[in-house]
Amino acid sequence: MSEPDLFESENSVLAHAKAVFCDVDAGEESYRHTLGQLISYYERLMRETRRLIRRSDREELEMNRLNHRLQELAQELEYRATHDTLTGALNRGAVIDRATAALARGSLSMMLAEDMRHAIATHRFPSPVDCPVTASFGVSWSAQGRTFEHAYGRADEALYAAKRNGRNRVMQAAIA
Repeated sequence: MSEPDLFESENSVLAHAKAVFCDVDAGEESYRHTLGQLISYYERLMRETRRLIRRSDREELEMNRLNHRLQELAQELEYRATHDTLTGALNRGAVIDRATAALARGSLSMMLAEDMRHAIATHRFPSPVDCPVTASFGVSWSAQGRTFEHAYGRADEALYAAKRNGRNRVMQAAIA
């Protein structure tokens, strides 16, 4: 089954015009009538083309708007998948992903420690805490190609050593 010709009537008028053009005996009236038909169909095609272009432009604008919104939602989803909703800090999975990527590119040091320890120790927390707060940190360094689990495990061991050695301190894991 063949598809219907969307321009069947236009093709018919064009075929008639060709026939009149090729007919050397066609008179002026026949030429004028055929030319009038061609003009009429051409004007209709132009109107329809303009209408379709306007519609296409509107659809393109809507598609661009929806695409922009989709990109915004994708960014929001990416943020929610990688950040803690309460603090806005990177979540564990995102930290692991970034540390793994960093270890693939080069060595990695796991720390942001002494300045944080000092800031916590000197900050006066209001009620209901209303007492000194301290923090201990473990720091490790791992060579390129090591796993996140290795680097994290070493930092964790150093943290527990800091706690065993009197708390409120930064301890570095032995270089391995």
